[in-house]
Amino acid sequence: ADGGSFGDATKYPCDGATTYSGVISGDLQVIISDTSAVTFTANNTYTGGTVIAEGVTVSVSNTNTIFGTGNVTGAGTVKIAGGTYNNLSLAQYTDANTTIVIPADNTVTGYFNNATWTCAAKIQLDGTLSLTNGFGAGRYTFTGPWTGAGAISLSHTSPADAIRITGDISGFTGNISIAG
Repeated sequence: ADGGSFGDATKYPCDGATTYSGVISGDLQVIISDTSAVTFTANNTYTGGTVIAEGVTVSVSNTNTIFGTGNVTGAGTVKIAGGTYNNLSLAQYTDANTTIVIPADNTVTGYFNNATWTCAAKIQLDGTLSLTNGFGAGRYTFTGPWTGAGAISLSHTSPADAIRITGDISGFTGNISIAG
């Protein structure tokens, strides 16, 4: 299905279609409540946030803005495909009930902007997650629990940077590498 601008609509239900390839724009909230898998591939610009219902998996494969500029909430799952994300917007994940999955055999490389943010989502890391602050000083905190057997590489370029994992990592059996 294609996206589009939905004018004065305040809610846009993404149910029934498998892939949304067009840009979704406007001051609206995207609600994904169908229990089937949904894939977003465009640089979406909507501003009202995204709600992902429990039992729903949203796959993202675009390396830019998938969920517009609002927060991602709900008890659903976001599966991030391998690739280089110029601004991996993990700060959008403000709900501790949301799960982010990096599948096995996938490498996700993310660069952060100059900011301070917190990601509250659960992280299931079976692939590789390489996080770098390449654009200036910032402080990044992961408060949700980590599971999986993948690998995470954390790197920062400024002495003022701090990349912290404060959530429970007892379920994570993979490798952690920190540089900078």
